[in-house]
Amino acid sequence: MKELILICIVAFVFIFGYLIMRKVDMFLAENNLQTKEHSPSSSLHIGFEAFDLVDQSAELLEHFSNKAPSCEIMLFYGSAEKIEKGLKNQELDFGFILDTCHDFSDGGFDSLLVSVKQGSVISNSVGLSVVPLDKSEKDLKIVWIADEGNHKKKMFAELLQSFFKEQLHSR
Repeated sequence: MKELILICIVAFVFIFGYLIMRKVDMFLAENNLQTKEHSPSSSLHIGFEAFDLVDQSAELLEHFSNKAPSCEIMLFYGSAEKIEKGLKNQELDFGFILDTCHDFSDGGFDSLLVSVKQGSVISNSVGLSVVPLDKSEKDLKIVWIADEGNHKKKMFAELLQSFFKEQLHSR
């Protein structure tokens, strides 16, 4: 008899715990949904066609981080085709590509064409800097899909345009 009462009490505790955890899960899911609705994307996903473009964009990324310290910046690199696919699938917010012949005409892309100097890259595996043999400037196309609802994305696009205008005047 004592075992039956003990089994009933343990079963009751497990059922009661399950119901409480279900309520907590529902509350957290609803809270998470409300948080996402009230604070749109707090991160920017930026794709670079070449790894050395990341170093060259460091000052720009630092300016943005100072203006929007709560925004997380995630950097990726890959081919122009992968960047275009990422932009179309909304996996990337901005793409920095050297392939200026690549046509982004379909998809409603905004773009900015700028010239950048080729810089040296530091190789962690070797512990040395790698200096480019060709020090001429290359055209860089920065591509994004305009999204007026995304404040961080709009702020970064405006910063891009003002940043490269300032660099053009300083030359």
